[in-house]
Amino acid sequence: MPIKYITLPQKNFQQALEVSGFYFRNEPDAPPVSEPFAYNTDLTPFSGASGISYFATAASGEYFGKRPAVGWSLVNPETEGTFSLQEIENLNSFEGFNVSLLDETGLLVAQLATGYKNTIVDLDTAQITNLFQGVYGDADFTKQNSGVGLDPRKLRLRVSSHSLGMSHTGEFYLTSPSPDVSNVTIGLGLWIGSPWHATGSY
Repeated sequence: MPIKYITLPQKNFQQALEVSGFYFRNEPDAPPVSEPFAYNTDLTPFSGASGISYFATAASGEYFGKRPAVGWSLVNPETEGTFSLQEIENLNSFEGFNVSLLDETGLLVAQLATGYKNTIVDLDTAQITNLFQGVYGDADFTKQNSGVGLDPRKLRLRVSSHSLGMSHTGEFYLTSPSPDVSNVTIGLGLWIGSPWHATGSY
């Protein structure tokens, strides 16, 4: 008997699926996270052509450990609750998250993943420092603002959701008060190529 493949209809929510609810999964003292991070073009993360968009979800927070795990949620517009990981995996209209590491000014440091269907990334401060050794910032903006954008203790994690040609972006502005930031591995639960390696699924 021939095998029949059933194609389920794609769920169309008639809008982009919102990225929201940024948090640290493994920081022991529950460091403060501010969401929404109020839009203010006087602040570096919101300034210039690469600033956080007015229409994006913006959050900010401090981390203290050497391997911060950052999580977020995908909002169900019908219930205003959040999708579980299993629901995200089974949502055939959802193409996945694109995850990028940016400097403070918004210039790309590393593209971490595309089509990613998890809601947590592991960051390693040592690898972040190594990546920032190849970062030069915005030539004019960085020079005018005393090297802003070159500090590996001030960075942005950009997460954008994609479904049926629609997208929504969330950005988490991360700062670390500790001066000790060195060696880096970024684990996403899947292989994304050198110099990163998989750390297992969540």
